[in-house]
Amino acid sequence: MDKREMRTNHSAFVIMGGGSGTRFWPLSRETKPKQFLNILGQRPLIEETSLRISPLADEERIYLVINRAHRELTHEISKGRRFQILEEPSGRNTAPCIGLAAIHIKRKWGDVPMAVLPADHFIGDEELFRAILRAGIELSQGGGIVTIGIPPTKPETGYGYIKRGRRCDSIGGQEIFEVDRFVEKPDEKRARLYLKEGNYLWN
Repeated sequence: MDKREMRTNHSAFVIMGGGSGTRFWPLSRETKPKQFLNILGQRPLIEETSLRISPLADEERIYLVINRAHRELTHEISKGRRFQILEEPSGRNTAPCIGLAAIHIKRKWGDVPMAVLPADHFIGDEELFRAILRAGIELSQGGGIVTIGIPPTKPETGYGYIKRGRRCDSIGGQEIFEVDRFVEKPDEKRARLYLKEGNYLWN
């Protein structure tokens, strides 16, 4: 196996797949939200996400957190795999989803780094993405929280932003910066200013 693709089996991965996917209506429906649709490839988004990170960890360390209503859809795509599936009785947004997964992970694996990923992201360079995750996991072993920032390409008002602080480290060729502050979704004027200043990242 390529050294860059070595597994990080001292950690666990959580894929948040409980969203309602209402922004993709009419393609996305309550019974089949966008994370279960083949939008960007040959497989549903949640399956693409799980396969994207499978080179990093054994399958039993990958947790799919879903809405109980989508149990059958999830078992269909995970057939023959050893993913851990956690069912929420109803959607309660991001923090309870992460909390539920954290309880199960700590019980099974102890106090290990936990990477949390949405089920519906498009990742163009998957090898680079895994390298960034690997660096984040290594950094988080010392305690604390790591977040991934995306360099903005336009003055986007629909995303939150991270103001980048001082550069403090480099792991595996990935630069590590302190977070100066988080900024809520800006208006267009502020978004243009963030883009011009160059030290703001999409959160």
